[in-house]
Amino acid sequence: MEIGVAIQVKETISGCPSLGDNFLPPGWALLQNLPSILCIYALDPQPNEKVLDMCASPGNKTTHIAELMQNQGDLVAVDKTPKKIALLKKRCEEFGAKALIFEADSTKIVMVGDGSPRKCSEGPPFQAETFDRVLLDAPCSVLGKRPQLANRLSEKEIRSYVPLQRKLLDSAVKLLKVNGTLVYSTCTITLAENEGMVAWALRTFPFLELVKPKFCLGGTGWRGTSLTEEERHRVQRFGPDEEVDSVGFFFACFIKKSKQ
Repeated sequence: MEIGVAIQVKETISGCPSLGDNFLPPGWALLQNLPSILCIYALDPQPNEKVLDMCASPGNKTTHIAELMQNQGDLVAVDKTPKKIALLKKRCEEFGAKALIFEADSTKIVMVGDGSPRKCSEGPPFQAETFDRVLLDAPCSVLGKRPQLANRLSEKEIRSYVPLQRKLLDSAVKLLKVNGTLVYSTCTITLAENEGMVAWALRTFPFLELVKPKFCLGGTGWRGTSLTEEERHRVQRFGPDEEVDSVGFFFACFIKKSKQ
């Protein structure tokens, strides 16, 4: 027999009705947290560009990218497992989002050596500097989720995300064209996965420039890394103690200024 505590929410603070999947007809509207919307506006995808969504499932951000591209161009969406790919395909179909969807490990989608030119529709591996814009909504410790009454992640598990995020960022930078835009985002609150990852990227890839997003509604980055005061004001951190009371979220926007 299972023993535990059950909680039933009978009333919201706002007094607004819940607008979940049971309220909205399929494909009619998609609910997203404000920071998730803002990070796609920071990416600023345009029609007829080549855009990569590296860790795309379940597809909420993918559909937003497709909308801003007006379904024109090559939007490539990648994720690692059949289950995630199924969710991604379903979401894109529901909202009529045109995307080239591939099951692959995004740490291994960069072509090694000088291979023959490949179209985006052929799938990974992709040649270096293929994409105008890259979104890396990275796997993370998800400590920004709300509500969150308990979390069973160990310190070892939380720390394990940083090496993976670095590998993914390395792929993202290689696949990005010169003068292209890279947005790195997480839905967690740890310093190492957020500001620490930005500081690592700037040290490792000196040709990357950290730029201020188009819309800045979040708080500044935390101290505790090698980021300067100016750089801390160029990243966007969200959460209950920041400018906007929302889920915990973080994103940073980079421009690739020259070849590697």
